[in-house]
Amino acid sequence: MMKKVVLFLAIVSFSSVAGITDITTKPVALIALKKNSAQYVDVCKAADDSCKEGTSIWKEKNADGIFYLTTSHLQLTKLKKDGDTYSKIVSWDFTKETKNEYIP
Repeated sequence: MMKKVVLFLAIVSFSSVAGITDITTKPVALIALKKNSAQYVDVCKAADDSCKEGTSIWKEKNADGIFYLTTSHLQLTKLKKDGDTYSKIVSWDFTKETKNEYIP
């Protein structure tokens, strides 16, 4: 009887922990903004006018307020539109990553 109780508690606790730590990564569809559009200009202004040659701005397909700015200098910025205001959520600078090094 004791083994059945322990087995039951183990099954219940493992399944509840699995539900809590279930992290999934899902792809996000992006739509490119046209360089002459009002949204493109507004996102550039919010990104401290960092739009230069080679810059692209992408909008999440099913989320109106999420934008991604990419540059030819390996920089990526995620922005959020709240009302009429764009604000940076996070940015990454991949030029600071190590290049051509094998790290085991």
